[in-house]
Amino acid sequence: MSVVHQIHKLSPVNDVSNAPGTLSWLRDDVSNTPGTLSYFPILLFGMSANIINMDVYLKIGICDTVSVSFFALSLVHFGCTFFYFAGRVFFVLKRIFNVESYIDLGAVFYLVAYYNYLFEDVANGIIVFIAVQKCCCVAIPFRFKNTFTYARSVSAIVIIFLAALAYYLPTFTGQWLGPVVDSFTNTTRLVYTYHPRILTFIRISKVLNGLILPVLSHSLVTLCSMVLAVKLKQAVSFRNSSFANKIIDTKDTKLMFSKEIINPVLTFHKLDPLHQESRNLDFSKRRLQKLKGKELKVVQAVYFTAILFIVSNIGNVPVEFVGFFVPDFQDICGSRYYNTYVLVTSVQALLDHLGTALHIFIYVKFNQTYRRKLKALFCSDKPTTSDARTRLERVLQ
Repeated sequence: MSVVHQIHKLSPVNDVSNAPGTLSWLRDDVSNTPGTLSYFPILLFGMSANIINMDVYLKIGICDTVSVSFFALSLVHFGCTFFYFAGRVFFVLKRIFNVESYIDLGAVFYLVAYYNYLFEDVANGIIVFIAVQKCCCVAIPFRFKNTFTYARSVSAIVIIFLAALAYYLPTFTGQWLGPVVDSFTNTTRLVYTYHPRILTFIRISKVLNGLILPVLSHSLVTLCSMVLAVKLKQAVSFRNSSFANKIIDTKDTKLMFSKEIINPVLTFHKLDPLHQESRNLDFSKRRLQKLKGKELKVVQAVYFTAILFIVSNIGNVPVEFVGFFVPDFQDICGSRYYNTYVLVTSVQALLDHLGTALHIFIYVKFNQTYRRKLKALFCSDKPTTSDARTRLERVLQ
């Protein structure tokens, strides 16, 4: 059993500005202004940024838990942005330019939207996994030292994607473009056709995707962000303390230039007096000493990724809560606050996709290898002084 119908639920493509009971003080053109003016530059920038992220991480090599997680996040963010961009193209053709064709463009916009939802949920799951992983490794390293391996991280990401795909599969198979005959023009058009189970999925999605999952993900990411913030503050304070400096100063710095050092790779422990002294410290201070250099940058990158996730998704849950208590504030054409709902959700979607585009700046800031590979994409391959210094540091390590 299937139902052939024009778009009528969860789709801001119908003209409801003159519908009975619609709030008249917010016109249709006002509610769609943010998308019309701002979406395309941000979406194009987001797709370009995530393509660059994937290319750079492939050149670096996705051979550890952090790089494979950030590569997967860039891939999923690209999918999310691409399908949303495609949906906005059909939206503009239908709503702004009033294009009529054999295929109902509003129906295509509605069908494409669910692929965007799929990748968006997968991206949220990966961010939660990254935050929890790094929080556990920093807060309780002994217990989780060998838990988050490369293979387990890849498996977790694949499971997140498969779970989301299984959740949306009934929706993908329950709606399609079906032919309908227009008796006025004696023509046939492809319009939105759906199985009745879609209505059940929409009701479930309102609660699960609208409230339960966002609240859980935001709570976990917020908690992990607080833990990481405390650990970062402790690490920075310890590195700047007189105690840490005293450990380094008490060692004979002439040892660094000793003639006994023939192979710096085999004798690098002599150049790390801070690490040698750490065996005499308690565990918490040893952990703070180790939280430096590359590891510190990784923790900072994860921390700011979590903060960006929280900020860019800050309005999703409040909007759904208001919809529960104000029935007219929802995405049903003809509802009293429909245009207001479209305006608010458009602004929130703008923040969502802006957040996916800004991850590139986090990688540039906290990943030296990423910066070098990114520079190589747009500059000549001639080695610089910093490249030579980096290779020397790797040899010494």
